[in-house]
Amino acid sequence: TMLNFEVGRPKSIEAVNRAMAEKSEILIAPQKNAFIENPTKEEILDVGVIAHIKQVVKGQGSSMKVVVQALKRAKITSYVNESEYFAVTVKESPYIVPEDPLEMEACLRVVKNCFAEYSLLEKRLNKEMLALFGSITDVNEYIDNALSTVNFKEEDIQNILRLDDTLERVKAFEELFRKESEIAKL
Repeated sequence: TMLNFEVGRPKSIEAVNRAMAEKSEILIAPQKNAFIENPTKEEILDVGVIAHIKQVVKGQGSSMKVVVQALKRAKITSYVNESEYFAVTVKESPYIVPEDPLEMEACLRVVKNCFAEYSLLEKRLNKEMLALFGSITDVNEYIDNALSTVNFKEEDIQNILRLDDTLERVKAFEELFRKESEIAKL
């Protein structure tokens, strides 16, 4: 999965610069509250994605646009450095998936239908991004990508991101998107 985002906080910029200089991977982990300018380690979600930086484009001021290839899901086990940037040790944290391929297909259909219903109601979603979703065949990848495009309560999104079990994720995703679809109808 390719992700693109803007980086503007000094610690995030330093982390990207270090990863580029060392040709190393980087952990992308969301803040619990995106409005906090200088988050502490307690304000960063303990689950994220290990990624390889593909491209960095300087933005306005000191900001930069970053394109990464997401490689695998991981959980932070400890913080090694917090001064210039957050350096962490991580443990790979794969999703727990059902063994039955038909059950996985059913899960994918549920999340695709929920997201499609919501996207018809919410006109602010990026249509180009939505078009890319059609090629996603992994249910967990679909969930993660869908959650990255919506403007829901951060806590609701993070609760799903923290879940390891695919069936639990699908159920939580379905409940959240059905609720948000009802809100969007008002």
